[in-house]
Amino acid sequence: MKPIKISTGTISQRKDKKWIGQALVTYEDNSKKRICVSANDKHECFQKLEVKKNDILFIDEIKCKNRTENKTNIKETKTYPEYLLSIWLDEKESEGLNGRVIMVYRYMIVKHFAYFKNTYPSQITPSMIVSFQKFCMETQGLSASTCNKVYNILNNSFNKLVRDEVIEKNPCRYIPRKHEAEKEKILFTKEEINKLFAEAKLNDLPSTNRRPNKIMYPFLLFALSTGCRRSEICCIKWEDINTEKMTCSINKSVTVIVGKEYLSPTKNKQTRTVPISEKLLNELLNLRKRIYKEYHKYSEYVFPDYKDIDFYASPRCIQNSFDTIRKRTGVKKSLHTFRHQFISDALEAGISLRLVQKISGHVTLAVLQKYWHVDEDKYNEIRRLYD
Repeated sequence: MKPIKISTGTISQRKDKKWIGQALVTYEDNSKKRICVSANDKHECFQKLEVKKNDILFIDEIKCKNRTENKTNIKETKTYPEYLLSIWLDEKESEGLNGRVIMVYRYMIVKHFAYFKNTYPSQITPSMIVSFQKFCMETQGLSASTCNKVYNILNNSFNKLVRDEVIEKNPCRYIPRKHEAEKEKILFTKEEINKLFAEAKLNDLPSTNRRPNKIMYPFLLFALSTGCRRSEICCIKWEDINTEKMTCSINKSVTVIVGKEYLSPTKNKQTRTVPISEKLLNELLNLRKRIYKEYHKYSEYVFPDYKDIDFYASPRCIQNSFDTIRKRTGVKKSLHTFRHQFISDALEAGISLRLVQKISGHVTLAVLQKYWHVDEDKYNEIRRLYD
């Protein structure tokens, strides 16, 4: 039976602190069905409910069709969104994209590509693409950045359709991407860094009547000193640290898929080595000693979960602890700003772009340069170059 209406839904919190999302679906025969999702936080619960609602209204129709149909019959048997949700996503998964990226693609297709719900790939023209972009920006209120992510799906999928001889030309070929105004990264001031570090150290003092947390100061110091991502720092093991060469191997990352955490390769699937300072190494060794003194055993992780040191510290717990530190200090910048700070300071110190790229793990210099903060105090030095 086809669903004809679905309510906005409600989000509420149970006594066990879990969040519950519910919505009511009405079908053609006027029958009703309640759908329900649960999550650990309100935002995640809202997202899961939206995906579930879209599944009911849109994807259920697609699941009824055979996903193994011959590619040459795509234009006769599959609409464009059906093609994206079956053959295109299957191929992207076979290319090695991790589950998190596949989930994001799926969510974007369901949310935005219903515009082409009754349209076959061979029927889509360049003018329809332009109208779709206008619809995304003006009706759906998407930013230029998000519009370009939608455009990437369009362009890539049509290239594959041309390759498979389903269509003759890519209708996106002569349609430009939306211009994205480059936003300069706002960095920490020295005073803000000192405040954050001082507050992080207080988490290790039982006399402050706070929940003890021994890892936040060395964690923030590691983030500032290496420019590594939060998800990479969380799962570093002591076997990755070379105390003689004073280096650390970054070879894993924590990926979150539908609220569950998994260890996966780094974002670019590359292992890299980052140098660590003597100050940072001493802090890490001191952290290891303090944890051993309290638990009477060593953890294989440099930053273990404080409740169970046999596991790594969850990125979400790190973020929650950092949010608490920000509230107490009044600093509004994000944890990821430490990565911007490292890259900007390294380039400002005269370290080559190539070396900073290798340490930070960016695939291209173009992406790396977006992190480079422009210091306007240096303008006078430029004026004096040829005086």
